[in-house]
Amino acid sequence: MLSIKRIFLCLALPLILVGCASNQAPQIAYEDKSRPLKDTAVILADKVGKGYDLKITHIDDKPTSCFEVGCPVWVRVTPGKHKVTVRYQGNYQLTLHEIKYIESSGAFEVNAEAGHVYIVEYKYENDRLYFRYRDDGKNSNAGVYLGLSQEKYPVRFD
Repeated sequence: MLSIKRIFLCLALPLILVGCASNQAPQIAYEDKSRPLKDTAVILADKVGKGYDLKITHIDDKPTSCFEVGCPVWVRVTPGKHKVTVRYQGNYQLTLHEIKYIESSGAFEVNAEAGHVYIVEYKYENDRLYFRYRDDGKNSNAGVYLGLSQEKYPVRFD
């Protein structure tokens, strides 16, 4: 007889693998899939670490793939103004009387330029969470690190 653990593993493992594989390239957040990559920009929120995680949930009020394979850490957009919504989860703190956990969403506008990478950042201060971004410019060395081996998948525009 199969144990509960084996059944769970058989059901969860494919979802985990699909979720990791789906982040090997930025999710495309525009209609014209034939657009050359050099004519796009990338928004990157790869802030996954010990006890916290930052993901992109919406571009221009349209949901990303959160429901399908998990929220992306990077999204490819066309040049121009875009409203970016991100979600932060984490900052677990265990004290004598409570377990503290933060989940917060925020939105900001990016005026994207072709070939640029925009890095989403956050700051936690005085029990408040602030979101912002920085332009990493053209020819950025940015990318995401995935899997147990933390293999780097760089942003590409070719």
